[in-house]
Amino acid sequence: MNPHHDLAADLPPPNADEPASLRQDIVDELADHLTCAARQEALRAELDTDGDTPDEQTIADRVLARFGDPRRIARRLWFDAMKGRLMMQKLTAAFAAVAAVGAIAGCVLLWTALDATRSTLAEAIAENRKDRQSSEDANRAVLAQLAKLQTEAKKPPRSLEWNPLRVKLVLDGGSRGPAVGYTVYVTGQPYKRGEKEESISKKTDAAGLVDFGLVRPGNYSLQVYTPWNTSQRYGLLIQPGDEVEKTLLCPSMRIVETKGRFEVELPPDLAKRNCQVAFLIGGAYQISENAKWWVQGSDTQYFLATKEGKVRPIGRSFGISQMPFGLPSETAFLGQARHLNRPSVGGRNRRSSGSQSGLNWVTGKYTLNHIVLILPIERRVQPSRRGRSFPVRELTMHYVVESVSYGHQQSEGGLVVAEAPTFEPKAGVENVWKITLPPKMIASARKRLKAWDTRRVATIGSKEELDEFIKKITPTGNDFDKLSEEKKQEYVTTGIGYFFSIDRSGNSDGKLQLSEWGASQGIKQLFLNANIDLQKEMTQRQFLLHFVRIYPGPNRKRKSRK
Repeated sequence: MNPHHDLAADLPPPNADEPASLRQDIVDELADHLTCAARQEALRAELDTDGDTPDEQTIADRVLARFGDPRRIARRLWFDAMKGRLMMQKLTAAFAAVAAVGAIAGCVLLWTALDATRSTLAEAIAENRKDRQSSEDANRAVLAQLAKLQTEAKKPPRSLEWNPLRVKLVLDGGSRGPAVGYTVYVTGQPYKRGEKEESISKKTDAAGLVDFGLVRPGNYSLQVYTPWNTSQRYGLLIQPGDEVEKTLLCPSMRIVETKGRFEVELPPDLAKRNCQVAFLIGGAYQISENAKWWVQGSDTQYFLATKEGKVRPIGRSFGISQMPFGLPSETAFLGQARHLNRPSVGGRNRRSSGSQSGLNWVTGKYTLNHIVLILPIERRVQPSRRGRSFPVRELTMHYVVESVSYGHQQSEGGLVVAEAPTFEPKAGVENVWKITLPPKMIASARKRLKAWDTRRVATIGSKEELDEFIKKITPTGNDFDKLSEEKKQEYVTTGIGYFFSIDRSGNSDGKLQLSEWGASQGIKQLFLNANIDLQKEMTQRQFLLHFVRIYPGPNRKRKSRK
């Protein structure tokens, strides 16, 4: 058995603190022990086998079985010999690491303290500079004020009778740039008695400024015009001694001309009744910062749409007579609409200007203010003026079935809708504004027309009904039987006028009660002289049958006027 059998193979790598002979001592010691163990095992084997000695490999295996792994024992002996030195190395390394961490932490703390000190010093320096700057600014302001006071002390006092007036115009939107080329009018009456009204106009310069110089105290109005002719008016009060400088916002978007037309949607049943629609379009305007700038020359205008869809202007005013013209109380709303039979504007003989539809279409904003549903009826009437009667003639009378006002009540009454429809034409295209009747207006019109159809049988309305009534009149026994057909129509038409003048003084229900006869004392006395009982309710047809029998006639002699 080799006692040096690879005993140092599992030993750790050499250590700096390891003694030079430690490894060899461990190997020698183990080899000596293995050699002694092999001898003992050989002697024991000879005794047990009576002189028969086993081979070396058998002896080595038995020694290793009893002794153990010599390499592991050598490794253990090495660690036992180096335990103190290894522990000291570990402790030294640990102390070194702790010292390094402490040093790093100290450096960090020192850096933080230095940085805080530097920031504090910088803030103190900045605060000192700020205080010094504030002090310098205050000193300069005091010096400037003293210089101003010294300068003003040298100037003569300004007169209270003349006040400087300057106006600055800026464009709306985010730019707030100067409004160049805008015209500003100042119109007003000074406080001083006997002074004439002043009117001054100037255009803004490159900075959007207008300097009106000196103006007397008083109430004035400022009217600003854009280069594309939209305007806005502002009130201006100048008190004695005031130095007035006003800044006003103006629109920056230009208004241009364009094309447009109306389309009126009328329900089929109302169109079948030959109803027509009149509607009021307000003047064009543009919005600038919630203020309306009105387009000059774009006035409020009424338009009339027939059932065929044709639209024509009918003027700036639209009168509605409150006379119901012989309709029962449920339909007393059917007032006569004036200005529809002639192309007048506001009652004056001049035609509307503008496009084919009567509206100057521009890229502004328009508002629908009023809608009137009209029922045209052909009637034979006898016009009269200042006691003179004219021949009976046929006219198409227009009656208001229902109306809708947007935003406020019109003087003629009707329905009210809070929010008015608006329309904004676009440039470069043909704009179409579709006018629709509100649902509650359509429902009310249908109801009223139905009530009229139900109860108008007691009255004579159309010229056909008048002709049919005259044919059915029995001989009266007076001059009426001898009249021509034209005179008979004039005769009956006169009676219809008297009937409605009496009925209108009451409830306009198409019937005469005793309380209503006081409206015409002459006719009342005429009927009483003929022994006609006025206590009973009398329809229009009953009234006319009595009238043609007792009335003296249209050819009665009149007293000449001097």
